[in-house]
Amino acid sequence: MRVLVLSKRHSGCSGLTGERGYRSFELPEALAGLGHQVRGIALSYQRRPQFESARLKPDGAVWDSINGFPYSLIGARRHLRYIAETLGLFNPDIVWATSDAWQLYAGGRVAKSLGVPYVVDFSEDYETSNIGRLPGLASLLRRAYKDASGVTANGQALAEFVSGHYPRKEAGVQIIGDAATPYFFQPYSQGSARSMLGLPMRATLIGTAGKLTADYDIETLCRASPVLKERHPSLKLVLAGPRDESLKKLLHEDIIDLGILTQQRLALLFRALDVGVICGRRQGHDSPRDYHEMLASGLPFVAAETEEVLHLLETVPECRYVRGDMESLVERVDALLNIRRRGDLPAATWDERAQALQQFLSQVKDVAGGPE
Repeated sequence: MRVLVLSKRHSGCSGLTGERGYRSFELPEALAGLGHQVRGIALSYQRRPQFESARLKPDGAVWDSINGFPYSLIGARRHLRYIAETLGLFNPDIVWATSDAWQLYAGGRVAKSLGVPYVVDFSEDYETSNIGRLPGLASLLRRAYKDASGVTANGQALAEFVSGHYPRKEAGVQIIGDAATPYFFQPYSQGSARSMLGLPMRATLIGTAGKLTADYDIETLCRASPVLKERHPSLKLVLAGPRDESLKKLLHEDIIDLGILTQQRLALLFRALDVGVICGRRQGHDSPRDYHEMLASGLPFVAAETEEVLHLLETVPECRYVRGDMESLVERVDALLNIRRRGDLPAATWDERAQALQQFLSQVKDVAGGPE
């Protein structure tokens, strides 16, 4: 099967290595590993080095990266033209568009005009993202969804939201969840990881990585750490990730702020901690990628009870806490610290996810009657 993938570019690195770990890169790479011909166009919304026909590995997907700004008429036209030219040369059986509202619209517009079936992928609720709030883009997203031959979504909660928020599809929404990248996330010496990050060797470390913002309820975790320190005197809270102004007033002397980490250093952090915490977004239906990454690292963790977490950890209530409830968080973390046992839940792999995506794309292609 020949698959054209449309996504945004996530990393500021000059090549493909910075894209590792992201759904929009790992799933196409895993599809190529299953024997499919996969071509990807990664659009950068910032000025970065562009490239053509790049591969991360000999049997991997072939990637082009161009700079473009969809809120600019010139940038939007350039991207649409590039997709059309690539589609004509590559002659795909199907198009899979992911990452944000613009990618879904752009892929749908070109694929439909050329009679190629296309599938839209929701990695999150795109209408609440920055680019999804651009004037008119929500209506273009709805048009792309309406005309799509199939729909995939990152997790059960998001699939249920998409099914209810947009007109129902006869085939429904196929769940293709996130996974962890073994290249980064695997069990490792805790002492070595702490040494490489400059973290205290003998301290009890809890922590989180991701968006350190008000809507992700980082406040509950920061307020919980002094209470936990009364029970575990050597405790330190380690934070990493992009943040907003709300974090400044929450910082205290027992917080170690590592800033924004690369994927490699994020993996080290998950090996260095004693307990991880996944803070839940106040609104939204996102699937927490760090859930899979902590599992793959063997890190015990607790997660705020979002809709998706309730699905993922339905049978493991001891790993969930009530979102926004400091006492609930303290009790769950304290229990894990007292057990002192590394996690043993199975972690999903991108190869497993790609097998499910392969089957769904093949079904959509056959029903839609893609090019021979």
